[in-house]
Amino acid sequence: MPTGRTADRSYNAGARRTVDMTAEDAWRNWAQGEGLGRWLEPSGAELQEGQEATLKDGTWVMPIRVRPPHQLRIRLRRPRQAQPWTAQLRVLPAARGVTIALHAEGLTDEATRTAFIARWNQALEAAPSPSLAKAATAKPHTHKASKKVAIEKATAHKASKQAATPRATANKASKQVAIAKATAHKASKQVATRRATAHKVAKQVTTTQAATRRVTTHKVAEQVATTQAPTRRATTQAPVAKRVARGASAAKTPRATSGRGARKTPRK
Repeated sequence: MPTGRTADRSYNAGARRTVDMTAEDAWRNWAQGEGLGRWLEPSGAELQEGQEATLKDGTWVMPIRVRPPHQLRIRLRRPRQAQPWTAQLRVLPAARGVTIALHAEGLTDEATRTAFIARWNQALEAAPSPSLAKAATAKPHTHKASKKVAIEKATAHKASKQAATPRATANKASKQVAIAKATAHKASKQVATRRATAHKVAKQVTTTQAATRRVTTHKVAEQVATTQAPTRRATTQAPVAKRVARGASAAKTPRATSGRGARKTPRK
């Protein structure tokens, strides 16, 4: 299979180069306006994702993905061209500067692929980069700006620390209050437990004392009943004994034979 040919019989093309510039500079020089003409055709307006546009040579364009300053992927169809094809620009980070990667998919033939590769390599070789004079001029300003930024960062950091101190103090006080509340709650719980235990012990003591009193009362009552029983029997038997004694005494004493009360003996 020829180089660059795909399974659907179309062709792919690609070229890349690392340049000493920022990603924003690369995006401006390759993805916007006249910069798009370095590798495709110039655009009269900035491309917006999902919005159709027309390049200056009449090429129809549909931006599929626009991610400044890193990726531009578009569908194109030139006048009198049957099938659209896809072009992509990627700005990749490099050890020094960025790598500009150009890619095309769906090209109709190998000649078109070869033409694109030659054109892109030539454009990448002539890629603009910041001049030394501009860099030298910008260096003092850059240093001054960097120093100013560093001072602002230090001031902001100091202000942030100062603002954080009251918050930390408030947070610490809040924690101490929470600990005090927890301690008070624990003490209250312990007091409640002690009260419940004391109440339970008092109830047990009262129950024990009541039972002891009932047993003692019952025992005393039994003792009293045991002591009073002989006395009652003696008290009950005493009158009977007296009556019996009286009867016996009367039987032994002879009755009088004279006097008014004397009983006359009948004559024979």
